[in-house]
Amino acid sequence: VISSDSIFSELKDTLCVSVLLPFYLDENTNLDNEQINKGKRTNKIYFKSWRALYFLEGIVFAMDSLSKLGIPIKLNVFDTRNNPAVVRNIASKKVVKESNILFGPLYPDNFKIISNFYRLDKNKIIINPLSDHYDLLKKKKNVYFLSPSLRQQSDSICLFLKKLDKSIPVFLIKFSKEKENITYHINKHKLDTVFESFIIKEFKSYSIINEQSFSFLN
Repeated sequence: VISSDSIFSELKDTLCVSVLLPFYLDENTNLDNEQINKGKRTNKIYFKSWRALYFLEGIVFAMDSLSKLGIPIKLNVFDTRNNPAVVRNIASKKVVKESNILFGPLYPDNFKIISNFYRLDKNKIIINPLSDHYDLLKKKKNVYFLSPSLRQQSDSICLFLKKLDKSIPVFLIKFSKEKENITYHINKHKLDTVFESFIIKEFKSYSIINEQSFSFLN
């Protein structure tokens, strides 16, 4: 039985998950061949593959946890190569059409292909690993994000701080470039609103942030 908040009200069969990420298998094969030709075997991985591999590692850990709960899972992994033509081909595969959950693709143009292809499929969850453009959620009811909105993050921070000892200092770190400070300003405004006596200590650069500044974490 799955949470009532889920698209699935009852799990009667194996949960089918398809992962669509840019692993760049061909590039890794070429890199491996280059190392062999040079008489080396360093097990190097193509630099653009790491992000997809990290996501896959997390998915495998989650699968292990679900399996221990008695939820049977079938995992299908596809290399999108960050190529729209490849993504379109993957989208039309029978095993993907029959999947309950689609994880990815990673990049916007490729994700749009999948989300449009299955926009009317109410029995499918499509997970966008990176996006925080919440207009996408309004337009497509079966799309979900991994990251909460900045507002949700700010609310969670406040709930956490309310449980802490009021004598513990709280630090907000601000970037030197103003355009990178959206999260900072949202959190500062929320904290100012919730905590009347909130004291902010600002750092002008990372160079002065050290272990002594955060000694309360030790």
